[in-house]
Amino acid sequence: MKIIVFFLFMAFNMYSQSVFIVDNRKAKESAILLSSFASKIEYVSLETTSECLLRPSSRYYVTDKYIVAVSMFEAAYLFDRKTGRYIHQITRRGQAPGEFAFKCEDQCGLKNDILYINNDKYWEGIHIKTKKSMCKIRKPVSIYHKYNFISNPWPYRDSLFIGYVNNITGKIETKLVVFNSEGEVLKEFPNYVIYDHVGRDKPFFHGVYYEYGGDTYFKQYQGNDTIFLLKDYNLIPHVVFAWNEDQKRYQSQPAFSEKQIYMSYFVETKNYMIYDCQVNGPFVPKESYQCIYDKKTGCLQSTRKHSSGFIDDLDFLGEIHPVMATDTELIDVVPAEEWLDWKKKKPKMPINISVDFDSNPIIRIIHIKS
Repeated sequence: MKIIVFFLFMAFNMYSQSVFIVDNRKAKESAILLSSFASKIEYVSLETTSECLLRPSSRYYVTDKYIVAVSMFEAAYLFDRKTGRYIHQITRRGQAPGEFAFKCEDQCGLKNDILYINNDKYWEGIHIKTKKSMCKIRKPVSIYHKYNFISNPWPYRDSLFIGYVNNITGKIETKLVVFNSEGEVLKEFPNYVIYDHVGRDKPFFHGVYYEYGGDTYFKQYQGNDTIFLLKDYNLIPHVVFAWNEDQKRYQSQPAFSEKQIYMSYFVETKNYMIYDCQVNGPFVPKESYQCIYDKKTGCLQSTRKHSSGFIDDLDFLGEIHPVMATDTELIDVVPAEEWLDWKKKKPKMPINISVDFDSNPIIRIIHIKS
């Protein structure tokens, strides 16, 4: 707690940037209607071909023109956002130029339409449309091996990158680093959360970044009590979360302990902060719910104890469980079999989509009110 108070004190003295205190203990728990914050829903049925049979575990990124589907250890595919037409395979696992030796990195979006792939000692940025290699980024190294625990790079400024350093041993004193394409670390941000590592768990997650108002923000994927603003190479608290005592904060390690909370998406707009809470269970989340924070009123709503998703009162097609977010949109993935089930029960669908049981999914894009 002293650390948070110190950060807040520094933030108020260095910048006029306001710090939001989001107290999840005081959330109004109720069903949340989609119409309360969303203006419309867009549907994109992804074309199914023998070259792009998508797995249920695929991850999706949405831009203004394209949708990218990523099977992390296999390949990445490009689709047209307007029609769902399959365009091409962006990259795949292999040894040829433009292919990856290990995996496609987890990302929080496609800044500049670039997908990053992991090739052991370096990351490579592949342009999703042209498939050209746009950059190669040597992974930072140190004699203490602490930089080995960076999962994904994020473009920052002046051709630099930032990376989250996983505290995999419990004793790593660096949280975030700024580095160049040669892997030279130019700035370190300290990590104050030191813990006694027990068991065999080795927490290794991607850093979560988003852009808002021309600035870059960062948070950890698992363990969420602070979202930081990166400003003039300083790490400034922007959002501080408070949780119930039974929902262990990220200081409680190991990272896979039950009741810890992680967010699979987070989006901030002028009016709202919208996110989900996934509560760790033995193998799958034991609890899942959605939250929306009104930045003007300070009111926090949560679907906890009511539903796991938002209630679709626009097109009346079940609950919505976003898996990803853009700057102004929430992304939900609807399996083809679920769409067919809705089609049997509903006389008139919001859009005429022809799918089979084993077709690729329908991407449901929720537009947040401006």
